Amino acid sequence: MIEKGQPLPAFDFQCPLLSLPLAFKTQLQAIPNFGPYLKSDIDKSKYWSEKLGVKKKPRLGVVWSSSSSFKDDYKRSMSLETFFDLIPLEKYEVICLQKEIKDQDKNFFELHKNEIRFFGDKLSDFSDTAALASSMDLVISTCTSVPHMTAALGIPTWILVSYSPDWRWLLDREDSPWYGCVKLYRQGPDRKWSPLLVLIKEDLLKKLANNPKPTTKTPT
Repeated sequence: MIEKGQPLPAFDFQCPLLSLPLAFKTQLQAIPNFGPYLKSDIDKSKYWSEKLGVKKKPRLGVVWSSSSSFKDDYKRSMSLETFFDLIPLEKYEVICLQKEIKDQDKNFFELHKNEIRFFGDKLSDFSDTAALASSMDLVISTCTSVPHMTAALGIPTWILVSYSPDWRWLLDREDSPWYGCVKLYRQGPDRKWSPLLVLIKEDLLKKLANNPKPTTKTPT
């Protein structure tokens, strides 16, 4: 595998990375899914476990918006105020996995910063985010880079998917052939998030009813 701009070794053939499934004639049933294929740094995971302290409620990691520099940001982001409606705050300890809070969300976040724990200034790179996420019981996110990472770590991950989804989420299904721990919530033709938020809140309460006591997680 050659990074763009690096000197090329001798080779007989070349193929763009995302054209390999076509070259291999990969079918849906042939996609290998061997479970988690990433691990977080043990020392960093221990640091975050200690920093978060004793767990009194199930821990919910959340991401509601992507980088504002992404050209289709509006398709996979919502305001914190809108996202906030899905969380039964009295039942879950909520931890933000975003590195940044957008300007449009800052006022609302300030009003609710005691209800959402934020550590963005301590997340230097994805290894830090992975280590923090390893303490989560569940991650809920719009379609950003974070849920791909948490799913690769094997952390239960619920993803809000836009009506015109990224190709990896395919169509008309709630699961993912790449990640066994993912559940997808898809926008309808109206492209509204609110129906998904209602469903997710119901599922969060059901999940809590089935697992009433928080458990101490071993770092992933």
